[in-house]
Amino acid sequence: ALERGVAAYQAGRRGEARRAFEAAAASDPRASMPHVYLGRMAREDGDLARAASELSTAIQNDTNNAAAA
Repeated sequence: ALERGVAAYQAGRRGEARRAFEAAAASDPRASMPHVYLGRMAREDGDLARAASELSTAIQNDTNNAAAA
């Protein structure tokens, strides 16, 4: 799901990307990258509260992930 989300995000298919990232996060609750992308998308949409929440989750899931910091 993560790879599908990245491909959709890069192609500008935001709805498809969001669904894929949400599915990836649900299937692996400890994964950080789906939350990184969901945070980026929320920031791009101006939803700063969700962006902060998603990125906080990403950092909690993987404190060594530079993309999450």
